[in-house]
Amino acid sequence: MPTRIVVCPSCGRKARFQEEPYQGHRVLIRCRQCTYEWWVEVGLEVDVTSGAVPDAAIQQARRLARFIVNEIRYYHQDFIQKAQTRQEILEELKDDLSLARTHYLSRIPPELQSEGPTLFQEALQEILLEGKK
Repeated sequence: MPTRIVVCPSCGRKARFQEEPYQGHRVLIRCRQCTYEWWVEVGLEVDVTSGAVPDAAIQQARRLARFIVNEIRYYHQDFIQKAQTRQEILEELKDDLSLARTHYLSRIPPELQSEGPTLFQEALQEILLEGKK
């Protein structure tokens, strides 16, 4: 059974991780020493020879973008309902959106850096700016 050594980004503790049951998924791991949590991609690596990005990685990046934008919409729902235009929303939330975009880009694989901003913008248009002029 394939195992991987994972290292906690917070405290540096090493642990063994059984990959087989989680092939093709993203797994949340919690460090037993410091309780820090981080995501590990299992079997979603890019084929280095072809340079193609797996559809699963794109779907995960899309889900992450939608999750982040939904969080912003949730925390600012009162303002968004009262806003008349898209420009008004974008201007008021520009700091939050900038932070969210930076966080999003730091969480997606390097192979998606060219496509990532487009996926985030799609989520922004669809979720946050829906129905606004």
